[in-house]
Amino acid sequence: MSNSSSEDKLNICFLGDAAAKHLQRWSKYFVDKGHQVHIITFNSNILPDYEPFMVNLVSKRFPNPNHISRFLSLFPMLMNLRKIIKQIRPDIIHVHSASGYAWSAMLTGFHPLMITPWGNDVLIDPHKSKLAR
Repeated sequence: MSNSSSEDKLNICFLGDAAAKHLQRWSKYFVDKGHQVHIITFNSNILPDYEPFMVNLVSKRFPNPNHISRFLSLFPMLMNLRKIIKQIRPDIIHVHSASGYAWSAMLTGFHPLMITPWGNDVLIDPHKSKLAR
């Protein structure tokens, strides 16, 4: 029989949509196992029942959906994302979605990095744009 020690516990950072029930289930699972969990999200519509200290919002400087606004907001968002990751000091980042969240995580240069696709990001979105493909 093995006893869990604090050495067995991870500091996990999930990067994804905090308005998604799926991400909330993943984070709750690891919290219930005794791990330290942080969420970084770009969506200000955060589901209830997260512990307040868990969720870090990286707001979009230019929230309009056009390509120019997205490009202009990329650098400040990445700088903010890097700052939060440095403060959290995670053992691993687990990204939920192989789209914008994954690209943002990869551009921070943090490792180890794990990406879990959700479906649309690999089955539907690539048919909508060359960038997604």
